[in-house]
Amino acid sequence: MEEGCHWKDRPGEIYRDLNKIQLEHCGIEPTVELVDKIQEAYKDAKNQALYDDVLPTLKELKRWGYLLGTLTGGLSVDMEHRLKLFGIRDYFEHIVATATLPFGKPEPETFHYILKLTGLTPEEMAYVGDNYEQDIVAATKVGILAILVVRNKKYSALDCNRVTDLRNIFDFLNGGNN
Repeated sequence: MEEGCHWKDRPGEIYRDLNKIQLEHCGIEPTVELVDKIQEAYKDAKNQALYDDVLPTLKELKRWGYLLGTLTGGLSVDMEHRLKLFGIRDYFEHIVATATLPFGKPEPETFHYILKLTGLTPEEMAYVGDNYEQDIVAATKVGILAILVVRNKKYSALDCNRVTDLRNIFDFLNGGNN
């Protein structure tokens, strides 16, 4: 990033470069073979899993007629790949990748872009994220209902809409409070 390189300029190489940097930081020689293995492990679904609450929540949101999208700080091709691996791609109408935009999270322009893309107003949208600064603060500034998914103790003391189980977002979507 210091060199002014953007994800969209070198999509395949960026992850390789990041893996090399991380390995070097850990004192490990970043050989081509090791970096290739890391890349393959990242793409392999057997090394990843959905939380138990994800699929039931997606099914229920669809049943209620919600328009669903996902916002990633990475590349849309990577998000497409992951969603397909987990068998949940068909739940999402929109995949927004900030790597292909001139702005990213937590910039308000990102959320204005999503509103324009979907044709929704801030009052009609809810944003569920797992990073307080990048997701919740940013969406709230734009007037979007933001719900923090807390999967660890990192954000447990924050004063914001939050759930530990994704299925509990319906309490907020129905106008209730947790």
